[in-house]
Formats: sequence, C-alpha cells, structure tokens
Amino acid sequence: MSSAWATVADVLEIARRNVDEEDIAVAMSTIDIYSNRTIAASGSMGARDRYWLRVATAWQACREAAIPRDDARHAYDQLSQDGVSVKHRGQHEQDLHPLAARALKNLSWKGSRSQRIPPGYVPANQPASWSDDEAWPWSPM
Repeated sequence: MSSAWATVADVLEIARRNVDEEDIAVAMSTIDIYSNRTIAASGSMGARDRYWLRVATAWQACREAAIPRDDARHAYDQLSQDGVSVKHRGQHEQDLHPLAARALKNLSWKGSRSQRIPPGYVPANQPASWSDDEAWPWSPM
C-alpha cells in the first residue's frame, strides 16, 4: 500500500503539471477531509475508488501549486469590492479544484442511495391497472 493517493509522477501523467511533494501532501490532506477516507483506512477499498482518489489528489495538487498558501480561507455568501463580486455556494468551491470535486463524486460511498425501480414494476399489493375495479371492490367509508 502506498503512502499517498497520488505521486508527483501521477500528477504529471494525469494533469500534465509539475508539482512537488509539499503540494501532494496538502492536496492529500484536503482530499482526505472531503472523501472521508485516509490511506490507513483504504485496505478494503476497491481499485475503482483508489483510482478516483488518485485523480482527485492529482488535480487538487495542481490547484495547491497554483495558489498562494492561504490557510485562513473564509466561506463567503457574497463579497463586493471595487466592482468585483464573489459569492460561493459552498466551502468545497473554495477548497477543491473543480475536477477534484467531480472525481470525488465518483467514489462508491458518495453515490446515490436511491433505489432504482425498473420500468413496468407493479408492487404485489397494487392492481396492474388503477381502473380495474374488479380487483379492488368498492366499499363505503
């Protein structure tokens, strides 16, 4: 098991950008927070999830290399100064590279929890047609 989701070589392969180990470390700590997983807890993780964490870390490292270090980020709903406005919808928009955020959405535990109902499915306690009065006799209330 590696000690990071991505390496400097991975970033060069995925994003074609040069970063250093410090950028990888900062990116990985950010991805750990937003993915709610760490390398230590990745033993039973599938290859697909490890791939998306690698991609997310690579893009996040690019973001870390491109911005000045600012550990005092604030969540703004709206900010206007000298004709320039900033309005963030969520904290992740300030912290994550857009492609890193998209890669995190592909993780198996971040997916939809809704049940898929096949077309034409009729529960056992309902008639095939709502107009079938023979199956459900009418009774006064």
